[in-house]
Amino acid sequence: MLSVPNLFLVGGNSRHSGKTTLACDVIRKFSSDFEVTAFKLTRIHPAEKEMHGNHRSESEFSGYSIMEEADDDSSKDTSLMLQSGAHKVVYVRATEGYLQRAFEEFRAKYDHGQPLVCESRGLRDVIVPGIFVMMMRIPTWGPPKEVDQYLHIADKIFYFDQSRDVQLEWINRLQFKNGQFYFSYSK
Repeated sequence: MLSVPNLFLVGGNSRHSGKTTLACDVIRKFSSDFEVTAFKLTRIHPAEKEMHGNHRSESEFSGYSIMEEADDDSSKDTSLMLQSGAHKVVYVRATEGYLQRAFEEFRAKYDHGQPLVCESRGLRDVIVPGIFVMMMRIPTWGPPKEVDQYLHIADKIFYFDQSRDVQLEWINRLQFKNGQFYFSYSK
């Protein structure tokens, strides 16, 4: 698997589990010192095409698509990432067979060694990020997702009902240096 040490990756077991909130917190922490690029990568399963928002018409979608977010005045996850201080924000959609190809194309255009912050559980199937966090909401909002295979490889697991202070304290210890994310255990 491809190692991407400058990538902070957050996934979750459900909608409304805190993924975007955590991604935006990380963007805010690093955007004053770095030109953070954020992206949301959604793996599209055939039965879910209508569930993932209106970013581009289906007639334009074939395997994968990569779209830069320009709207910093909406409540879409990608817009919230811009509002949090990301230099660039991109929305990537890919069907199962195109996940790695979509990420490689994204990386060729947008990865220059700066911090990358991504909301995507499925991307963890093809890469090893610098830091991988899982957000868990129990009970789930909507149908639960199968996430057991991700929990044992996560660097950190947060639960939806956990105190925000716990998350913010953890983010305060998150570091980025020499092109990689890492966690500092000392205060």
